[in-house]
Amino acid sequence: MAERDPLTTTESLKRIRDILEKEMERLPGSVCPFLFSPEKPGYLDPPTLRKRWEEEWDQRVVPGRGKGLLSKVFTPKEPYTLPLVQELALLDAPILKDFCVRCILQTLEDSSHPPVTPQLILELLNLYHQRPPEFLILVDPLLRIILSERRPAWPQGVKTQACAVLINHFEIENLLLYLSLSPAFPEEKKQILFQSLTAFQKIYRKFLELQEEIGNKDRISLEWFGLDFEELKKKGRFRDSFSNLVGGFIERLRHKDKKQALEIGRFLVLRFNNEDILRVLHAQIGSSDLKDNVLLKGFIFRQIHTIMTDFRRRYISRRVDTDLTRLLSEMERQNQESMRLVTVGRVPAPIILKGQEGRLHLPQPYPPLPELQEKLIQYHLSALFDLYPVPPPAQEILIVLSRIADNLELRREDLVKFIAYLERVLIFLQQLEEMEIEIIKNPRYGILLNPFQMKSLGMIRDGAYFASTGYWMRSTVPPALIRCIQAEAIPNCLGILDRHIFSRISLHTGAFRGTPFDLDSTHRYDWDEEPENCQIRAGYFLLNIPPRLTESWETVQAFQREALKEKIQKKEWQ
Repeated sequence: MAERDPLTTTESLKRIRDILEKEMERLPGSVCPFLFSPEKPGYLDPPTLRKRWEEEWDQRVVPGRGKGLLSKVFTPKEPYTLPLVQELALLDAPILKDFCVRCILQTLEDSSHPPVTPQLILELLNLYHQRPPEFLILVDPLLRIILSERRPAWPQGVKTQACAVLINHFEIENLLLYLSLSPAFPEEKKQILFQSLTAFQKIYRKFLELQEEIGNKDRISLEWFGLDFEELKKKGRFRDSFSNLVGGFIERLRHKDKKQALEIGRFLVLRFNNEDILRVLHAQIGSSDLKDNVLLKGFIFRQIHTIMTDFRRRYISRRVDTDLTRLLSEMERQNQESMRLVTVGRVPAPIILKGQEGRLHLPQPYPPLPELQEKLIQYHLSALFDLYPVPPPAQEILIVLSRIADNLELRREDLVKFIAYLERVLIFLQQLEEMEIEIIKNPRYGILLNPFQMKSLGMIRDGAYFASTGYWMRSTVPPALIRCIQAEAIPNCLGILDRHIFSRISLHTGAFRGTPFDLDSTHRYDWDEEPENCQIRAGYFLLNIPPRLTESWETVQAFQREALKEKIQKKEWQ
């Protein structure tokens, strides 16, 4: 008689349920209980989460569906791999799915778990393009990705994606308020998280400001104070420094003067960004005798949160916020789809990590070039640049690309897409710097090249690596590392072999990604010989890649070469 499958036994289900019960008890619901409710997806309170996962358990697991998957997650017999994430994506039980992701992320923080590829974390984060994770279940694991305390540390691309998930789905005041009151993170870690989350919030705020139906501060000021905003700023009681106003707000509440505190708080929220207010508030409370006064500290934060919530309701409609989140999520989903691995889960993690372990480059204090500084401020990218500054050659690329919009009349939605594109380019350049991949400036053509220039210099040959800027308009392909798979593979209209097959390469794994594409180096116009400005096409730049990386990538790609060859033979390229 065949041995009974242990994954379907009553004992196995009981063990998994016990684990879920313990995870439920560990949720940080007591930190900021006023943030959560039984009705708001993403902010469900602990009783509602318990009810929902028990319903999902009864409907999805007890009838026999999902047992094997939950066993692989909660009582694994082998290390987590990419196919498990694919299986998890099909689980039609959002609360249980969030608990699964929580368990995986927490397990990976344990040094006893074998190393996994960064791609596994990215695929887990990709589950949250279309829907928000539940705050209480996943906020701590996502924040720990940003801190990246494990060894080897997660690369910049993974940390920025975790930031994006949090900022796209949760209000910044809720994130920072929770972080300020949470006992799970020491102060030095909180400061790192404040900086990272604020960097992405600045970009998101720029996106919000571009929306047509954004609120009017004068109208809100009239409703709150009976004065328009410009008149209000001239009032003597508000003509003080930011720091002093925050201090005044604290003192009024300390002395139970809620009326005066309300006025100061409302002015602060009208005048300054929520993230800046909360960071100063956190700093002042942390340096005062209120530091250990849990009740009063919680009361102060709740009062400012109430004001911020009221302002947000008046200034940003739920529809505007939802539509923007949907737009950003869809752009990110399309980017990820265009860069899917050619094969998934077939390459052992130790092989992928061989050339990367322990070699992430620490940020260097490169100051931004003057023109770039202006562009960073214009597009709210300064804080992101400061997280991981890039050297002058990378800055030159950013300058060229940021000029694209100077001579275009862009609709609001197009401008959002353009800024999101610049954000992705900056993150890509930060990843290159982190991996010690040097950008090389060509003495003849400059920092950016087009395919004709690359061909004329004899650079397009089998196996050659380049980087592409991607292209923001009418395209969802992000900037990427690329490699020539077959040079001079296809004739152009004149019968000249000027078309070459390339593949995109994952910076995280060295694996082939997306669909192979045809790069045409045919000389058509005089401006093909001029410096590339990327106005109508992607630009390309040269790289000096450390041998330890290319050797590791070669091993990874060997596992995929047959699959890629099959695609090329079937002419499955763009």
